[in-house]
Amino acid sequence: MDGQVQWRVTKTQTGQWVAVCDPFGLCMEGESLDDLHANINETIQLLFEDLFEDGELEKFLTDRGWTAQPIVPESDGRVGFEVPFELLVQSESDPARAVH
Repeated sequence: MDGQVQWRVTKTQTGQWVAVCDPFGLCMEGESLDDLHANINETIQLLFEDLFEDGELEKFLTDRGWTAQPIVPESDGRVGFEVPFELLVQSESDPARAVH
């Protein structure tokens, strides 16, 4: 996919990491930043597989101003999706943190 998706990340009072991605309409959590990163990767893969299987992937991408690279199935028939993203860790004093 061309483009990079941003996830706003905060740490809760209980120590969990929470990430919100407005373009995907998703919220994820993890016990650590590494766990959160893995959960995001897995969720994106599942989301894109579902959109692809339903024939809705191209519309999903174009509605957000993105384009897909050519899709090449793996040897087992599955399609692997690479969606570049970055985690934007917000400080506790960030006023946007209060919204989520």
